[in-house]
Amino acid sequence: MGVLGGDPISQPVLNTPYEKPARSWDLGIDNRATNRVIDTRRPSIALLPVPKSRADVAEQLVLGPENLNRTVNEIRQFVDAWRDDGYRGATAVSRRLLHHWRSEDNVPRLFFAQVEALETLIWMAEVARSDHPARAAIEDAAREHNDGIVRYCTKMATGTGKTAVMGMVIAWNAANAAAGGNRRHAGRYFTTFVAITPGHTVRERLAVLDPSNPDNVYDELSLVPAGLRGDLGRVRLLVVNFQAFQCRDRLGEATGDARRLLRRGDAGRDPETPAAMLRRVLRGLPDRAKVCVLNDEAHHCYLPEEGRRTGSDADESKSAALWFSALAALRDEGRLGRVHDFSATPMFIQTTASARSEMFPWVVSDFPLMDGIESGLVKIPRVPVDDDSDDREVVWRNLYRNTNPKTIRSDSAPPSPLGDALDALYEQYDEALERWEANGLPTPPVFIVVANTIANAEALYHHIAGFTERTNGGAAVHHPGAYELFSNLRSDRSGPEDRLRTLLVHSKMEGDDAISANSRLGRALKAQATQLRRAGAVGDDRDVIRQALNTVGRPGGLGEQIRCVVSVSMLTEGWDTRTVVHILGFRAFGTQLLCEQVTGRALRRSNYDSFDSDGRLTPEFADVLGVPFDFMPVTGSADPQPPKPRYRVFTMPGRRHRRIEFPALTGYMIEPAGPGVDLDPTRVEQHTVSGADPSMTEVAGVAGESEVIATVDDDVRQQRVVVELAAEVTRRLADALAPAVGDPEPRQPRRRRLFLDAVRAVRAWLDHPAVHCEEIGWLLRPDQRIAAAQAITEACLPRSDDDRIIGSFDSPPVLDTSGVDFETSLTDHHPLSGAQSTRRSELNVAACHSDFERRVALALDKHPDVDAWARNFRLDWTVPYEIGGVWHRYVPDFVVRLFGESDSEDAVHLMVECKGQPDEVSEAKHSYVEDWWIPAVANSPETPTGLRRWTFAELTDLALPELELDKAIELASRFTPPPPPPPPPPPPETALGP
Repeated sequence: MGVLGGDPISQPVLNTPYEKPARSWDLGIDNRATNRVIDTRRPSIALLPVPKSRADVAEQLVLGPENLNRTVNEIRQFVDAWRDDGYRGATAVSRRLLHHWRSEDNVPRLFFAQVEALETLIWMAEVARSDHPARAAIEDAAREHNDGIVRYCTKMATGTGKTAVMGMVIAWNAANAAAGGNRRHAGRYFTTFVAITPGHTVRERLAVLDPSNPDNVYDELSLVPAGLRGDLGRVRLLVVNFQAFQCRDRLGEATGDARRLLRRGDAGRDPETPAAMLRRVLRGLPDRAKVCVLNDEAHHCYLPEEGRRTGSDADESKSAALWFSALAALRDEGRLGRVHDFSATPMFIQTTASARSEMFPWVVSDFPLMDGIESGLVKIPRVPVDDDSDDREVVWRNLYRNTNPKTIRSDSAPPSPLGDALDALYEQYDEALERWEANGLPTPPVFIVVANTIANAEALYHHIAGFTERTNGGAAVHHPGAYELFSNLRSDRSGPEDRLRTLLVHSKMEGDDAISANSRLGRALKAQATQLRRAGAVGDDRDVIRQALNTVGRPGGLGEQIRCVVSVSMLTEGWDTRTVVHILGFRAFGTQLLCEQVTGRALRRSNYDSFDSDGRLTPEFADVLGVPFDFMPVTGSADPQPPKPRYRVFTMPGRRHRRIEFPALTGYMIEPAGPGVDLDPTRVEQHTVSGADPSMTEVAGVAGESEVIATVDDDVRQQRVVVELAAEVTRRLADALAPAVGDPEPRQPRRRRLFLDAVRAVRAWLDHPAVHCEEIGWLLRPDQRIAAAQAITEACLPRSDDDRIIGSFDSPPVLDTSGVDFETSLTDHHPLSGAQSTRRSELNVAACHSDFERRVALALDKHPDVDAWARNFRLDWTVPYEIGGVWHRYVPDFVVRLFGESDSEDAVHLMVECKGQPDEVSEAKHSYVEDWWIPAVANSPETPTGLRRWTFAELTDLALPELELDKAIELASRFTPPPPPPPPPPPPETALGP
């Protein structure tokens, strides 16, 4: 393992977000990055303890090999090897999804963290046998800690795209269920899902998992290939808070005499049974269907062990028990299918500072915060690492411990050092706001204050945002906040600002506990709600506050102009605001887990479009005071850039004649040389299919409707006749074409080719005017089938074939440009903004990755010989190719139809690749297109007539691509299908392709 030089201060991001992390920072004894870069991925390891201050470095615990998450690291190695092997052993549908998720063509492109999570889950379910050591270790540990229930936990740092991964899990199940899978995987896929959440915010966020939601994650992130999108129509999803699984006291809903009549026993309770509870909660889902459970923020769901949690943590233990009871109830009622857990911190939380939290032993994949930082997926939290005080400790690292008194008064400024830290961080915010406004960002940066109690939160809120009091005469006296940018009251004391700038919230708003309207907090929330209603908000006070909180940082939302959020305890999980740049914590932080959870509210990046010259995301930072959480000594300011404008690409109505179709090949096969046959129409003799024996009968009673009983259903009769006749003809042809004994060059016929020939011969024979068949079902009788097969065989003439390449096809075997509708932010596109749509494409605009591609799109749109064209972006059209023993999917840039309609035998198609500088990879792509894909398309019987003639052009002249394109179109106009090239020497009938 080599060690390279690096500078974590100037360039903290080491890896691109789309590839497996290849480098990691070497951490010193203080758990901060040194200037050494290790050229391997960081192993999965137990969460680091809280870094202490500068003087306590020597006392910190050094993590050794015993702290490695051994099973997770072993699974990583297995999955890496499986990925390199082309996902061998997975179902065809799963392989298709995996290649789609890894495609560079998706915008926004999926992160490696997201794809690896699904690779791991699919490997566990489809490839690893139940007795595989890694799988057995996970499942045994899960059963031990979960009362026999198997759970699979995916650990992903906040901000790395956990919601998308849940959507990918749903898509993987639904698509495989629709395909029917195979016997080995029968019953392993689900179409009914229950997503369980800790509160309203997460529940609302997960609404995007519903495929019917207009803002669904599948279309937004292009999670499903076009040919599989319809499979999501079978999905039935329920998103529910875990509190809904509480068995109710049915007597609690009755009053007066009714309650006295219903009361049973001395306890005065009539509890709901678990079965009744499930019927209530799962109402609307298919009865008796197995349920796949998605536990979001799953660190709240565990089976409490006696003595594990005590004292102030008892409420959390009760909540965990209630959440876990949902899994137990589903198991006991026979409804539990598979359980997937998702969490950034899946830990058995220890509440004492000296104890180390233990990770759930059923974690199968781990993309931790350090991986997220080193891949640029999250903001980098910066905390104080030194100061100019005489104290041994860096004072602002732990404001709560160093501030006295710890109770903040509403009638005075916060005590030092809390007040000093708040002033300093506000000055930084003022500067950040100026830069954001200069960059044209649509919403302001966000400042978070987390307080330990309601009283302290209220006092800080009044200090920051101001407050209004009433005189004895009832007059309102307005006291603006200490910080003008955060004050909800005008500086001239004339009344409230037009828009709320600072929001006070409480985590209890996310649960079922009501906040008393008469309490000081209740009155403050009511005053905020009143001010928000002036901006158009509707609903009760809690709904209005929640609506404002959930839209902080979102243009057009109720909370878009909120700059500061003051929270009691900790901001709710699932809050996905991307514009947080400052956090100030005033509470005790006894564990690294709590530090990560609080800091996680600031980790989501503001911009995923800003890259450096090496393809790495430019770093973004969040400054954190009062939370002892440290990773690396970073400095400088990297404000996010404005998000790129998005535009819509869609299929234009009325342009059916411009539709482009393309064969969907998944691989290649060699059909070795062997004899074949063709039906000679001149050899077909008169043949009548007799119906002497009935194939159906009608039965009726004295009264009532009659019923028809048939030997075969009408819907399957035609297909079944063709298949059975072809099978009989194939047997006869195989015998007739077998080599004579002693033949010096025996040539065994290939039954697959003969069967395809037989199918064509059967269909041609049935359509021949000399063949008379009133009821095709009669051919299913053995005597009629044998007679017809004999007649067909006698009308066939043998032919001699050479080896040829054919394709293996996806389902559906042909894709096209119909039904396209997505948004993208690619900068280059044709036509340019404000112009009309394309002229010769069914799609309104061509979204391009470069100006080179945009110019080619413009040339295609104007060329007189182009009948139709399309930019192959998010159309799911790929070409399998192999390089270095690994199969990949090449995405051609353009597909062009020349000289004819798509169903015409004269149609010629041109595949265009824009490649400024050829390299080894482009040469491999070119070779496979010319030598494999084009012959396979021409030879395969699945290919429609109008899609058999293809040519390929690679454009390399950045200055004059139009001239190269003219030449390619001229050559295509003289197209004659080339003979298949001599194949390489794979074993007979070897399938090629991923």
